[in-house]
Amino acid sequence: MQEQISQPFLSPTFALPAMFTARTAMFTARTAIVAAAESRKRSLRDVLSALTALPLVWQQRAFERFHLRCIDDRLLRDMGMTRQHAEREASKPFWRK
Repeated sequence: MQEQISQPFLSPTFALPAMFTARTAMFTARTAIVAAAESRKRSLRDVLSALTALPLVWQQRAFERFHLRCIDDRLLRDMGMTRQHAEREASKPFWRK
């Protein structure tokens, strides 16, 4: 509802900026709420995505470390690794980088 201005020299349209500001503030607040909700949805989706990807990463590490033990010394040298380094890497648990 538009405020009535008591001064005679001001037209009622002078109240429009105040009303416009209130509507703008309401629109901005609503936009911020929607953006925050979308951000929460996105972050929840990211967390769920990471949680479902983690077992796959662990499985890949276990697979690579298992096969690292099977590589002969010549191939290890080609990769720039020593047998000790390969054994140390292969002995790490799958959850460690």
